[in-house]
Amino acid sequence: AELHDVYRSNDFGLTWTQVTAAPAWAPRYGTALVLSASNQLLLMGGGTFSWNAYADVYRSSDAGRSWVPVSALLSWSPRAHHAAVSLPSGALLLTGGMRAGTFDCGDDVHGSQDGGRTWEELGAGVGWDGRAYHAMTVLADGSVLLVGGACGFYGLGLDYATYYADVWASVDAGH
Repeated sequence: AELHDVYRSNDFGLTWTQVTAAPAWAPRYGTALVLSASNQLLLMGGGTFSWNAYADVYRSSDAGRSWVPVSALLSWSPRAHHAAVSLPSGALLLTGGMRAGTFDCGDDVHGSQDGGRTWEELGAGVGWDGRAYHAMTVLADGSVLLVGGACGFYGLGLDYATYYADVWASVDAGH
């Protein structure tokens, strides 16, 4: 089952304390969570085991204790297993992920300049194959790395997935 709680560690993961058992967002997995340049947590999208997914953004200004919905003006479709980063400028980038009810993986990049309230598609078909389960990070020079991932179905003894062992860099904030 999808979980619906928030935990925090102050000792590098040795011990964990539940911050809230019932945040404002519905239970989900495969979300993206970033700490913004303004020190707010932003939770984006995610999915359910019944093949539904969310296209939403929630914000916490108190280290995860309370959450409020941020946006209904999204340029991205419901998805899970996507990746997101917060840039030094305060902009947010969200990439890829698996679409609701399908094994279709995105090769799209979406950006927000206002803390997740409004979003625009910055590009699709940007060079890397559509994927989910990938990671992104921002380097000290402000460039963004997108690493690895997979697309397709695996589990229950079946494997119809394509796996990626590649690294892509963007020096223009995802454009």
